[in-house]
Amino acid sequence: MRLLELRIEAFKNLHNLAIVFDHTSPYTVLVGENGSGKSNLIEAITYIFRNLDLELPAPFTYSLKYRCRDRDITVDAVASRHPTFHVRDEGSHKFVRLRRRQFMSEDISGRPLYRPTFVFGYYSGPSDRLAELYERHRQRFYAQIIKPQTSGLNLSPNVYRRLFYAETLHGQFALLAFFMTPKSDFSGDRAFLRDQL
Repeated sequence: MRLLELRIEAFKNLHNLAIVFDHTSPYTVLVGENGSGKSNLIEAITYIFRNLDLELPAPFTYSLKYRCRDRDITVDAVASRHPTFHVRDEGSHKFVRLRRRQFMSEDISGRPLYRPTFVFGYYSGPSDRLAELYERHRQRFYAQIIKPQTSGLNLSPNVYRRLFYAETLHGQFALLAFFMTPKSDFSGDRAFLRDQL
């Protein structure tokens, strides 16, 4: 999945925020002063995907465009209401509306068709506010391990834990994995991050 565009009407100190993500790099780096809204943006994105996966109403008004499995998907949401969804398949010029049930559909192995399979979160600050957003997925995952539902399908328990929160101690492993990846066409991005980190 790749985020393409995000507009947030109001969330904490983010007001009338519009972001077009760089389509040429696999990385997005947020740089700014303390209190400028970097953590709030990460929290807002987490809220969006958490509520989409749990089929909850939107936590705030937003518009999101992302690419997932060769499809462009738009999600338009008004606070406290369920969002509307549109999809454009590869090679098509027209967006088609999806019903909520279609948006939530999965293939035979339990992989979502229009949503990311997994969302990983990590926050190195002293607050647990981001970790709390992953709690319902953690609880659902452990409930499934203890008392599996009998759906007739032999699905992985990971189907019930689409959002993962990495604890602070895992952060160094994430950075290590990032720098161990083979050289790529994004050496300028890697050099920038190596200098900053």
